[in-house]
Amino acid sequence: MLHHMRKVSSILSLTLIALTALGMQQITPTAFAQTVPKPTHVKKTSKAVIQPYVMPYVSSSGIDLLSAIPSLLSIAKNPSLHQAPILPPDHSPVLLTGVVYNKSQPTVLVYGHVVKKAGKPVVTRAWVQIDDLGERTLDPVTWQYPVPVLKNGTFAAVLHIPFPADTYEIQAAPPLDTAQTSLTYTFATNVQSSTKPFTLKFSGQDSDQALGLLTSVWADASDPAIIALAHTITQGDTTAMQKAQAVYNWEALHIGYNGALLRNNGYGWSTSEETLATKRGICVDYANVGDALLRALGIPTQMVVGYAQDTSSSVADNGNTGHAWNRAWIHATWVYFDPTWSREYLTTVSPSAEPEPTDLYLLQPQWFNPPAKLLDATHSMSGIQYQ
Repeated sequence: MLHHMRKVSSILSLTLIALTALGMQQITPTAFAQTVPKPTHVKKTSKAVIQPYVMPYVSSSGIDLLSAIPSLLSIAKNPSLHQAPILPPDHSPVLLTGVVYNKSQPTVLVYGHVVKKAGKPVVTRAWVQIDDLGERTLDPVTWQYPVPVLKNGTFAAVLHIPFPADTYEIQAAPPLDTAQTSLTYTFATNVQSSTKPFTLKFSGQDSDQALGLLTSVWADASDPAIIALAHTITQGDTTAMQKAQAVYNWEALHIGYNGALLRNNGYGWSTSEETLATKRGICVDYANVGDALLRALGIPTQMVVGYAQDTSSSVADNGNTGHAWNRAWIHATWVYFDPTWSREYLTTVSPSAEPEPTDLYLLQPQWFNPPAKLLDATHSMSGIQYQ
C-alpha cells in the first residue's frame, strides 16, 4: 500500500509539471487532489473558524462590573475582538490597561488599575469617559461612568455606548471635585489615561428614554446610598407620577440654593453624592439629584438646559441666564419639573443677592408638572444635557 501511494504521488507531480509546460494555469496540489479519491483511512482537516464574540449584555444602567461578567482574560484575549491602542501613561493615578471592543456592538470592556501616590487620597472609583469625537455625526458628545476600584487596586467593567457609530476615544481619570469642574468640565490631560481613536460600525442609537436610565458620574443611580434614599422618599407611593412628585417635594425641603458659589464666580458641577452630602447646590446640582433618584427607581429622567425667567416671583436662577431643570418619562409622555424653583426665597443678604439655604422661603409646588402654558412662558429649552 505504501508503495502504491508513493506511485500515485509521483504521477500527480509529473502531471502538474506537464500542464505547466503547456502554458496552462497551474493547479495547486491541494485543489488537484480534490479530484482524486482519497484513501478512507486519511482524516480530513479544516481550518478553525473564529466565531465573532458577542460582548456580555449590559443592563439598563449602562454598566456591568467584572463580578457580573465572565472571565476578564477569556474576553480580552478573544481573537475576534479588537484592542484599542492606549497612549503612553502620563502622571495619572488611574491607568487603563485595556479597552476591548467588537466593531459591530455599542459596548466596550474597560479595565485598568490605580497607582497609589504618597500624600494623595486613595482612589476608590475611576471615572471612565466615552468620547464620541463626532467625525461621522459632526456632533461630539461624551458620557462618563463611575467604575468602582477593587481592594487590589484594579477596576473592570463592560460599558454601554449610548451614541451612534462613530470614532471614539476612552479616557479614565480619578474623580473630579467641584473645584476642578465648570459648566464646560473636561478631564485635565495630566490626570487622565486615554486610548487612541478607534472606529465602531454598529447601527442605531439609544432613545431619550434609554439615555434617561443610564448611570453617570454626575447622577449615579447605581450608588447603594442613592438607591436606598430613593426608596425611602417614595415609600408608600405606587405610581411613577407619585414618585416623581415625592422626589420634587423632598428636594424642596432638604436642598437649599448655593448663592455663595455664584458670588465667588463659581459654576462648579457637583455630583449627586456631593449635593446630597452638603444639602446645597445650584440648578445643575438640583437636576443631577433628580436624575439620580428617579433613575434609581427605574423612571427615565434627563436634565433639560436652557433659560428661565419669572417676573412674578423671587425664585433662584431667575432671569436671562443659563438654567437647568428635569423631565421624566411618565405615562408615555415627558413630565417637566424645576426643583430649583421649588422654593421662593423671602429673605436674602440684599435684594440683589443670590439666596442661601438658611434664608426663609415659601414652597412652590406649581413647578412640578406645570401647565404647558406656564412652562412655555417661563422656561426656554435649549436641549438635553447628556449626563
